[in-house]
Amino acid sequence: MIQENRSSPVSISSAKAKVRDQEQVRFFAQAEKCWICLEGAEEREELSKMPCSCPRYAHLRCLARWQLHSAGTRKETHCEFCDQPLPDWRKAFPLTNPACSSAKITVSFSGVVHKVDVKPGPDGYESFERSIRQVFGLPEDAGFSIAFTCDEPAEPDIKFNLRGKGAYDAAVHCAQLTAARNMARIQPEMSSSTSSCNQAVSRRNFSLSLTNSFLRVVNELRCASRQAVDVHPTT
Repeated sequence: MIQENRSSPVSISSAKAKVRDQEQVRFFAQAEKCWICLEGAEEREELSKMPCSCPRYAHLRCLARWQLHSAGTRKETHCEFCDQPLPDWRKAFPLTNPACSSAKITVSFSGVVHKVDVKPGPDGYESFERSIRQVFGLPEDAGFSIAFTCDEPAEPDIKFNLRGKGAYDAAVHCAQLTAARNMARIQPEMSSSTSSCNQAVSRRNFSLSLTNSFLRVVNELRCASRQAVDVHPTT
């Protein structure tokens, strides 16, 4: 005689409860991972609850990078899930050297390349646009679009692209950060070279114009960034 194997209601209920508990464990384990990089807390940075109403966690720098890559869109300033305001991503990548409040970026148009000074803000963009029209001979009624190639603030060897006027301030901030890194790297070399130049001037009576030219080159190197802008005419 074949006996039918029947599970009791108690055992079925216990099995369901066990599965439910396992699912909850997996859920909370996943919940305490950064929803952007999918990694947990790191030694250098703790996980934080999203600064909005979303029940998610994120590394603040991951969130800042997410916002930066969305520069010029609503996702730069607002959560794409709950649409609540997000903190300024620049706080995660502050500019610590005020000497780099202005920077230079490489602008190309129809195969012609120029370096242009950039500063943030509406006035900075107006000056940037005037410079583009002036150096490339574009009339006032000529429309153009811009595409920025920027260095990652956290990983300078990685580049990413931004598009449009709305991304201008973000691109400028990246350029300032790059200029600050350049300055920190060449500062010891430039200090030594400047000292040698001053000694040479005093010994050989070099002209003041030559000294000023050298100092201008030093300043160019300090303010230089690897940011690039492609300008395209629009109809």
